[in-house]
Amino acid sequence: MNARTGTLRMPSKRSYRQIKNSRVARNKTSNVFRSVKVSLREIAAASIAMALLVLGFWSGYQIHTIADDITLLQKEALTLTAQSKSLKKQEAIMKDPKHLKRLGRRLGLHPARKDQLIKLN
Repeated sequence: MNARTGTLRMPSKRSYRQIKNSRVARNKTSNVFRSVKVSLREIAAASIAMALLVLGFWSGYQIHTIADDITLLQKEALTLTAQSKSLKKQEAIMKDPKHLKRLGRRLGLHPARKDQLIKLN
């Protein structure tokens, strides 16, 4: 091992005056708050880009909402179709002449006699 590589060197302490002067000099050479000059074209391009970005997100949200509505309506259409089929089946059973005769007998109804019929001309 070399004597030079094995020794640690401590940084020399600066006086307050040296630190103060170095900071002032650094600030003078490099401005932290630089004025940024933006052209009207850049502002217009940034505005158009933001508008397109917002429009893209909004249209995606609208598409998602409409897709959810469509799936709900399709499910409702299926249930209504099934309900319509069952109601048509019940209607056919209720209109069946055999069923009507059975209900009439149960209620004590019978066909009208000839003397109970009145014909209008």
